[in-house]
Amino acid sequence: MPVDADLIRNSFEYLTQHEVELCHKVYALLFDADPELEDLFTARHSAASSQMVRESLVYAFDYVDGATWVPINMSSLGSKHVEYEVVEAMYEQFIDAMLTAMSELSGDQWSPELENSWRELLRYLAELMVAELPGKSADSIVPPETIESQEAS
Repeated sequence: MPVDADLIRNSFEYLTQHEVELCHKVYALLFDADPELEDLFTARHSAASSQMVRESLVYAFDYVDGATWVPINMSSLGSKHVEYEVVEAMYEQFIDAMLTAMSELSGDQWSPELENSWRELLRYLAELMVAELPGKSADSIVPPETIESQEAS
């Protein structure tokens, strides 16, 4: 399924304006779904956790704008996450929490098309990180098709 770059761009502005609330929602949802994850995150500074949400938004936004450095940075972040003992299933949990929090914050602005675009984009970025896990490879990762919907801003 293609990623609608215009939908991502339009939602990015709103979401970054509500970044603090988004961060709180993401981690509340993540820890409700899997309380054991809280130990992994509290072992790190809370500012670093907030930075993860912010970076997820920025990397996604920059990727749809054609930033060629994004896949390289995601691979580097994946290597760091190996050090933190992050396992593959945790990436999908984080994506689910991000999407639910984004949906709750966005209200009527959220749509199935917007959710699908964000899901495809976040999954691609997560796949690049997962490829750094032992026994994994980025060889078969295919970037999502990005389209311009020409939606009015």
